[in-house]
Amino acid sequence: LDEGAVEVRTEAGPYPVTRAQGKVRITPHEAGRYDIRVGEEVDTRYAAVPSREVDLRPRKASEASLDPSLGATSGSVDISRWIALFLLALLAAELGVRTLGPRPQVSK
Repeated sequence: LDEGAVEVRTEAGPYPVTRAQGKVRITPHEAGRYDIRVGEEVDTRYAAVPSREVDLRPRKASEASLDPSLGATSGSVDISRWIALFLLALLAAELGVRTLGPRPQVSK
């Protein structure tokens, strides 16, 4: 096939065609419709995502992923609630000191 004999189009427009070792290769990067023109003949192909890549059901982690050398295996503790309460108490204490403390005298 000569250079312009193969053309691929998607909904987004023309799609790149690569040549390696005398063969034309088209590697779809997105699921969808691909119109392939070879000479005067047009063929429509569809690229789909394999169902095993879309399976979102929870499954057990492999033993290799639980290796302690990969990182911490203990859960982290969220202390943001305690920090927020501390800052709220600090604000209340400051307001109390400002309200009950001595007031500066303004000289005229």
